[in-house]
Amino acid sequence: MHINNLFKENGWSPVQESHVIISRILTEGDYAIDATAGNGNDTLFLKKCVGSDGKVFAFDIQKSALLTAENLLKKYNLFENIELINSGHQYLAENIPSIYTGNIKAVLFNLGYLPGGNKSIVTQPKTSIDGITQALTLLSINCLVSIIYYTGHSGGKTEFDEIMKYLKSLNQKNYSVTHYKASDKLINPPGLLTIEKK
Repeated sequence: MHINNLFKENGWSPVQESHVIISRILTEGDYAIDATAGNGNDTLFLKKCVGSDGKVFAFDIQKSALLTAENLLKKYNLFENIELINSGHQYLAENIPSIYTGNIKAVLFNLGYLPGGNKSIVTQPKTSIDGITQALTLLSINCLVSIIYYTGHSGGKTEFDEIMKYLKSLNQKNYSVTHYKASDKLINPPGLLTIEKK
């Protein structure tokens, strides 16, 4: 698998880049997944993209994170057609009804730990790769999985390396991978990986 590398300017944000890319794909009535709900910001973004007729599934292993996400969505009156799932993203497939298989337009992973939360609870290489694998199965053609990664915390570099190894094993005929990364000299800057299903 060839991975297309794109270097970004100083001050670049992988979260903003991810949102720009996904907003070009999602339209009113679509289905999307936030594989790591966290504080709910990505869930809110996805819901704004798919509108009142669209549906967003949001996963998190921490109930407190889901409660924060719920409160945020309710604040903006966007809690309709939101399904919050207290589970790890390695269980995407078993928690999403089969009628959505092949109909999910975007899946967003924001790896690492919950901002402002317990930093000892972090995503892990195996479960993240399991989640990405299942996300690709659920995904519609010409749609994508977005992975925001961080290498600065303990285990973050190992997780990134394992994910890159996995991505290189994908069939190039079926998937196109792009790696967006900062071009400056920052130590362990965050980055973005996108996987488009052909």
